[in-house]
Formats: sequence, structure tokens, C-alpha cells
Amino acid sequence: FTFLSGQLLPLEDAKYDEQVVTGVRDQSVLLTCGDVVSPIIVFWSFTRPGSFIPRAVAISNGIDSKVEKSSVVLGDVTLRNSTLEIENLQKAAEGQFMCQAMYEEEEEIKVAYFYIELIVLVPVSKPFLQMNDSAPVEGMPVVMTCTVKEGTLPVEYSWQWYTNRDGMIAIIEAAGSLLNLTSANRTHMGWYTCTAHNEVNSQTSDRMYLDVIYGPDEPVISVEPFAINQHGFLANEQEEVIMTCLAPSNPPSHYIWFYNSSQVYSGQKYVIARISRTQTGIYTCLAQNLHLNTRTQTAIILTVYYLPKGKPTCMPLPAANFRDLALHCLWQGGFPPVQLWWIKSRQEGNHTATYSNVTQIQRGMDVRNGSSYICLASHPALKEDTICRTTVCEY
Repeated sequence: FTFLSGQLLPLEDAKYDEQVVTGVRDQSVLLTCGDVVSPIIVFWSFTRPGSFIPRAVAISNGIDSKVEKSSVVLGDVTLRNSTLEIENLQKAAEGQFMCQAMYEEEEEIKVAYFYIELIVLVPVSKPFLQMNDSAPVEGMPVVMTCTVKEGTLPVEYSWQWYTNRDGMIAIIEAAGSLLNLTSANRTHMGWYTCTAHNEVNSQTSDRMYLDVIYGPDEPVISVEPFAINQHGFLANEQEEVIMTCLAPSNPPSHYIWFYNSSQVYSGQKYVIARISRTQTGIYTCLAQNLHLNTRTQTAIILTVYYLPKGKPTCMPLPAANFRDLALHCLWQGGFPPVQLWWIKSRQEGNHTATYSNVTQIQRGMDVRNGSSYICLASHPALKEDTICRTTVCEY
């Protein structure tokens, strides 16, 4: 046997075999020289795609081996016996390897040719997530793009969405490297990632936050303590009143309070420590989104209830030429007017009420000396009814 350009000359009865081997870039791969056992000489060559010129890679005489310096472009090449091992495999190693082996069989010297088509798979790199607008105004379109610098095709993509309430949610309707929100709204806010994967591996991008700008919505005013009448909210004089305004907005709303068209406060909560009757009126909350320069407002009517001065006055006076007894009860002023009614005891009596003053006629025959009568006064500003008691000493 002789060498020609570093290759063994073929023999007529040479053995041939072909196979396809898959390797992964930056990992290791083993290329075996067929089923030849204890070859006398092994010669490996490599032909890159699109070329017809093989290049020497390594040769061994069974005792010593030599790897060509130019083989470094393939990776870290080692020849052990007849097996070619390539560590730190490079993409440049993709192509056809040929092993020519001289061996002895039945006291004859023979040559075998083994052709290996090596396919080098490239793992997908970490995806890079981009948005055409990471802080869109509600209603505007948003396009998210997931790209990888390298990776053996086909590369498939999946999308994930993270919210504080629901955690991670897979976006099953998203397909491919694009996620298209034709009309972004506040429900789309959150962190997004994309995952790229091929037959080798999968990689997930860094998170990117979608911050949808919106609002303010129409404000809602709440009042504490909560009490209402037919016109709106009400409060009792000297109470602490807390008015809170809420208008969902991103960025958060800036609030301004007006009382009867005059600005009185800036902030979400307007607190009146001891409200007075002079503070009855219309309270307006103006909500502003300073980023969008948009605003909304709403108004409520707050009525302050207050008691009349002093205490109720009650007295018995003769009526019908001293035949009957007129019970008079009076407590004027306040808002709304005080409700008054006479009862004979806590358990019984006439519970028909009138406002500010009430007169009840008792028939003389029903009145006994020392009889006691009670006038009850009721008002929203009273924690409990006020009593005015009078006693008939003589009749």
C-alpha cells in the first residue's frame, strides 16, 4: 500500500459504509471508523459542504497518531485508536468525514472506507425581546418581537405573561416570534417573556414590562361616615368627615377638591375634622392624568345636619275652658327640624310625630293629679332621643 496526497490508495475489494451523525456545537462527538478492529493504519479526512477537495485531519499507524494543525477549526480533535473525538465542536465541522482504514484479515491486507455526514446543531441563543412601544396609550397597538442571534432551524417560540395576581400565564394564542396586541388595554399590563426552542435546547428572554397609560376614569367619591338622604350624602355637625376620591388611572390620578367651585384641597382624601353647618354644599373631585393631560370630575351634595339651640321645652296648659289639658312641646331650629311626639310612658302613648312643636289634648276626665307625660325629641344628630318630662300637679 502506498499514499497519494496523504490518502490510502483504494483496493478493488475495499469495504464501504456511510452514516449520518449529529453533534451539538461546543459539545463533543465521537466518529467511529466503522467496525474495523485493530487497524494497521487509519487516515481521517474532511470535506466541507460545496467543496470536492478533502483535507487531512488525522492519521495513526496503530502506535503513534498525528492531528493536522489545520483541524483546529473543527474543534479540539483527538485520534484514539481509530475513533476521532472532537470536543468543543464547531459549526465549521459540519460536512463529510472519511475514514480510510488498512487492516489485516485472514492474512490479507485490506482497506475499508467509511463516510460520515456530520450535522452540527447550534443551540438557540438567549432571545432578545423588543416592543415597539413599552408604554402605549390605551387603545394603541403594541407589537412584541422575539429574536435569537443563532440556533438551528426550525426555531419555535412561546410567550409568557406575568401578573402580580395570577403569576405566570402562557399566552396560547400567540404564535411565532411576534406577539401582536391590536388594541392594548390595562388588562394587558405586566411582565412579558418569550421562549425560543429547537431540537437542542430552549432559552427564555429577560422580562420586559408593558405599562399601558390610561385614564382617569370617572371619579367615584365615598364619604365616611356613610349616610345618605334623597339629595346625596349627609353628616352631622361636629363629626369628622372623610371624603375619598378614586379615579383609576396610569400613572395615578392627581386629585383636586372644590367646594362650591372654590379649590379647597389637593390630594385623594379630603378630611374635615369638625364639620359645621356652613360647610353644606357641593363638593367636586377633579382627577387629572398629568402624563396625558386628561381630566375627569364628579360632584356630590353634602348636607350637614345640626341641632337647635338649648333643649326641648314642654308644659301642660288648660284648654276648652279648663275642661281639658293641652300638652305643648317645642324645640325650634336645627336642620332638619326635630321630630316631637308625646307619650304617656316608654311603652305606650301616641307616637304620631310632628316637627318643631307638638300639642296634644288630653280629656279632663282622663287626667289625674300627679300624672306625668313625656315629650320625645328625635333628630339624626342625636345618638338617642331626648326626653322632656312634665307633671300635672293640679287640675
